[in-house]
Order: sequence, then C-alpha cells, then structure tokens
Amino acid sequence: MQDASGAVDLDAINACLAHLPTGALLAQLDAILAAIDSSDPSRQRRRSGFLGLLLARDLVAQAQAGDADTRVRLHLAAAHDIAAQLADQAAQLESVPSRLRDEAVQLRSSTTDPATDDPQRRAAIAATWETAAAHVELVRGHAAQLLRRHAQVRDVLVPAWRQQAAISARGGTARIVRLDDALRSQIAALRAAAVTPVPSTDPSQDPAPAIRDADTQEPSP
Repeated sequence: MQDASGAVDLDAINACLAHLPTGALLAQLDAILAAIDSSDPSRQRRRSGFLGLLLARDLVAQAQAGDADTRVRLHLAAAHDIAAQLADQAAQLESVPSRLRDEAVQLRSSTTDPATDDPQRRAAIAATWETAAAHVELVRGHAAQLLRRHAQVRDVLVPAWRQQAAISARGGTARIVRLDDALRSQIAALRAAAVTPVPSTDPSQDPAPAIRDADTQEPSP
C-alpha cells in the first residue's frame, strides 16, 4: 500500500500553529490594562494603604500614572502589528480543517490490493487527521477570541479612558466618577473573561506519533 501518511504534513501544520503570536498579543493587551489601571494615583494610594505609604508605593503610582499615556500608545502600536500578523496567519489556516477531513474520508474509503491493504492502519491515520482538524479549529477559535478582545480594548476601553482623562483635566468631577466606574467595570470584565486555552503544541503531545504507531501496529487476530 502506498504510504498514505505522506498525504498530510502534520509537522508543517503544527509548526504554523506553534508560531501564531497569540501569547504576544495577550501580553500586550494585559500591559494596556495595567497601564490604564495605574493611571489614577488616588486609586493606587487607596489600594496601597498605610503600609504602601510607608513603602512609598504612592509615589511609584504617581510616577506610573504620569507615563501611562505613553505606555498605552506603545503597547497599542505593538498590539496592532501583532494582531495583524495573527489575523493573517490564522486566515492561512482556514482551509486546513476541511482539507484534513477530506483526506481522512478519502483514506477511509480507499480501495487497494487486499494483499497489501491494512484497514487498521488507514483508520488510525484518518483518525489522526480528524483530531488534527479539530485542533486547528480550536486554535483558530482562540485566535479569533483574542482579536475580538484586541478590538474591544482598542475601540472601546482606550477611547473611554482618554475621554475620562480629558474631562478630568477640565474639572468635570461628577462625570469623571461615572466614567471611572465604567472603566473599572470594563477592565474587570476583560480580565475575568477567560481566554480559551489551546492544547500544547509540544512535540511530545503531537498527534503525529499516532501515524508512526500505526505503521508498527499489529492487526488484531
């Protein structure tokens, strides 16, 4: 039987998944949240309490608040580039699950010389491809979730924070309190929204060994 496992390059697929910059984008978004959260010295002083005052944490908070806008701008720029890269790479994987499943269907239904055919091996390889298809879909879903979070931070959270800063500079106390509460709620919601974890792309957990195992699997008696 022709080596059917060569029809799909699982190593190449796993390499693409491993290089998706999901972790880098999440780190930039977390850094934006931290910068915004540190931009109110009075809130930081309340959090630090008496011990924080003794340790001069309130002075650190004031220093952090002073460069918050710069940090937000830098992290936003970095997040923009990473998000564009992630969207492009995720799009390139869009057709992979259907292709893997099509290959699995063809392999399951293929007919070869009965003298050389190994149905167990074909079934094992096809199952591996179907598992890989589900894995790719899961990773792409994780990427889409991160891209939505990026858009929310960029288009909702940061503009609201900048509006808050502008009103605060003009002395709009009542409205600034309402905006501050809204910002705190948005930050809490973003931090509480769990990003769906994806299976490890560590080679030891790669589904590809199932193909190699199938090569040496003995037929059932």
